[in-house]
Amino acid sequence: MKNFKILFRVFAFLVLLSITACTGDVEPIDPYVLNPNVTECPEPTTFTSSDFVETKVTLTWVSEGDLWEVEYGPAGFAHGQGTSVTTAERTFAVDGLVATQEYDFYVRTSCGDVFSDWVGPIGVNDTVIIDPNPNPNPNPQTGTFKADFDGGTFVATTTTAFITGDGIAITGLKANGAGFAILLDGQTTGTYTDNAGIFYNQSANAEFGYSNANADFETNGEVVITEINTTNHTISGTFHFTGIWSEFDAVPAVPNKEFTNGTFTVPYTSTNPNPGSDTFFAKVDGTEFSESQIDVGFVSASGVPDYISIVGTKPSGDNLGLRVNDGLAPGTYTITGPLTDDVVGAHLLQDDVLYQATSGTVTITQMTATHVTGTFSVTMKNFEGTVTRQVTEGAFSVDY
Repeated sequence: MKNFKILFRVFAFLVLLSITACTGDVEPIDPYVLNPNVTECPEPTTFTSSDFVETKVTLTWVSEGDLWEVEYGPAGFAHGQGTSVTTAERTFAVDGLVATQEYDFYVRTSCGDVFSDWVGPIGVNDTVIIDPNPNPNPNPQTGTFKADFDGGTFVATTTTAFITGDGIAITGLKANGAGFAILLDGQTTGTYTDNAGIFYNQSANAEFGYSNANADFETNGEVVITEINTTNHTISGTFHFTGIWSEFDAVPAVPNKEFTNGTFTVPYTSTNPNPGSDTFFAKVDGTEFSESQIDVGFVSASGVPDYISIVGTKPSGDNLGLRVNDGLAPGTYTITGPLTDDVVGAHLLQDDVLYQATSGTVTITQMTATHVTGTFSVTMKNFEGTVTRQVTEGAFSVDY
């Protein structure tokens, strides 16, 4: 049961909290594989390049899909005469360049036998930024979080960590919403195997992702906490695991994915970063849900409205959460069902069982650019629809 709890707590931590990440909406399975009748392939957008850092330039873009082709060469080169590289990441570092040379870069989406049009060129001039320290220490304010998979390296742009009496929680997220969550049943340095939950999501609002737990909740891989620096308040470690698609009965089956060379050094906190500023109350089946922590996040994702995530968590890991669209006018909004309503929603994780709202209302009494206050009453059911939970007297007032 411990692994079961870890898996769903990590899922909730990454997918439902999405801590202040700006996210992108990425399909978990390539739609062009599942539907061969699809002939259009989306072009990348927001294609940009960094200046030179010694001999390296970093390219970034926004796009749906799983694979992209980058072609580059001296300024003015013709397609087919440059250097072509295929990548599964939306951030790609081109190294080995001549810092005094001007270059053009193109990118297109690869959808199996179909390609989008090329986007570009974008150029980089001969302005050179010399890195005075090629191996700098991690910035204690932002942290570092990396992992290798699909022939590339994931590098997080946002990191968080909590060390509490309930365990260790660590996240590394990219600006497009992809990210890892690690949850450990322990508070010290050492090696964690069957008491470690690891989850990778391709999008902060995706329903499924890769976990180190199988359908029987048996885990693989390991997380090694190498240092907890109580002076700098950072936690460091390594990890690796075989990722198993969390939709166990997917058709066609999604192959496992190997995640290797995971490393992190992340600032941690052991208390609510905004003690006393947020309030959250509710009763579940008539009993007060006595949370010890309130987490509030703002999620911005393409294809869906921006929303605020509010989650109260008990020391046991049970949690109760709400999703409220950003910018709602004061009024009462109806929950129509699990994962079907774009305005408000709710979930409950209790005693290792995940419940989602099937009906209910959320009333917004105040909404500003940084604060939301309201009440809620929700009926929830488990995935099978066999157990019902009533959430009543809900109230919240939080900054985001």
